[in-house]
Amino acid sequence: IYCHLSNWHMPHVQCYVVRILWMVPIYAVESWLSLRFKDFSLYLRAFRESYEAYVIYCFLYYLIALIGDEHLLANILRNKPSELGSHPWPFKYCLKRWPMGRAFVNHCKLGTLQYVVLKNILTVLTVILEWNNLYREGDFSPKYGYLYVTTLTNFSQTWALYVLVKFYYAARQELQSFRPVGNFANWKL
Repeated sequence: IYCHLSNWHMPHVQCYVVRILWMVPIYAVESWLSLRFKDFSLYLRAFRESYEAYVIYCFLYYLIALIGDEHLLANILRNKPSELGSHPWPFKYCLKRWPMGRAFVNHCKLGTLQYVVLKNILTVLTVILEWNNLYREGDFSPKYGYLYVTTLTNFSQTWALYVLVKFYYAARQELQSFRPVGNFANWKL
């Protein structure tokens, strides 16, 4: 983080890199505090997971910034084959093909943004349910909130990651020299 901030020569890209890199100290502090204060670990993890959702959104913007900007990306994608906007099984049966260009970029942005919004709502819901002893982490009984929060989180995160992969395949030639798959794997794993 310090190296990027002290060598601020590409701010339109580096601002996203710094936001992504903040995950490391957040994970470290959350882990240490969770071990130290076990009664608050659920709340600490909820904060960390909210930031992780934000980082997925930032990663999409990082990829867009590597190419240039949204307008340039939309023009590049407009000239790509329309098959890149189609969906694989099972999505092709319930989703229309995304038109290449600005609409494709907007679908990708909304696909990652929905995870940020939903994750923050579910974080607040988790805290409320925990305060009322209705969350019961690890209990998949339909009487408690854990089942529903986990299910919604998994669907939302899966959609956000699907959108990122779809975006990468549409812009992989332009992103090839930056090797974003390795960057994402380093951050996510």
